[in-house]
Amino acid sequence: MEEKAQLLNLWHIEKRMSSWLVGKLPIHKEHDQHLYIKVSFGADVLMNNLLKTLIIYGMALYFELFMVTLIFHVSFLLIRRHAYGRHAKNTFHCVCISILLFICIPYLIRQWVLPLPIIMIQNIFSLTILAIFAPGVTAKNKIRDEKKKQELRKKVGITGIVLIVIQIFLPLLIANLIASGMFLATCLTIKKKEVQYDDVKR
Repeated sequence: MEEKAQLLNLWHIEKRMSSWLVGKLPIHKEHDQHLYIKVSFGADVLMNNLLKTLIIYGMALYFELFMVTLIFHVSFLLIRRHAYGRHAKNTFHCVCISILLFICIPYLIRQWVLPLPIIMIQNIFSLTILAIFAPGVTAKNKIRDEKKKQELRKKVGITGIVLIVIQIFLPLLIANLIASGMFLATCLTIKKKEVQYDDVKR
């Protein structure tokens, strides 16, 4: 199954795209290998995220979910920025999981809007989890500096409180989307194992 996933890893389209982009830049591997590696890594990250974004929002447009997906995703990213959390093992898994999360969840929220007291309870759970687990340390994001951890925890706490206050003044559907995007990002900070962490998107 793992070999099949690797084979279907979007046919390595993002890798071919980043290689093409780097090839167009006036950088020669032989002359400055360190710079070439940094630029290649940056191009890989850019193309990887661009490809996933195009797929997710292309589907959101097709199913007429663009705005609800956008609100949900922005809330998720605002928390994710400082909370970190688990990532998918590869691009193929990431796209499949992202479609389920960023297309299906906003669709369900649009169908069943929860009352404000319920989403405020959800928000309390989010803040509690963030206070305990954020920032979510993974194999890709190893944070050993305790001071940096405290700074990130403080920033994500402030971001979470601001998002909660904003929800009070917004239409109920938007408040639901913000609270749920925040809760999803929060859940991904929960550690699966005590010592070794699995990688599940940033």
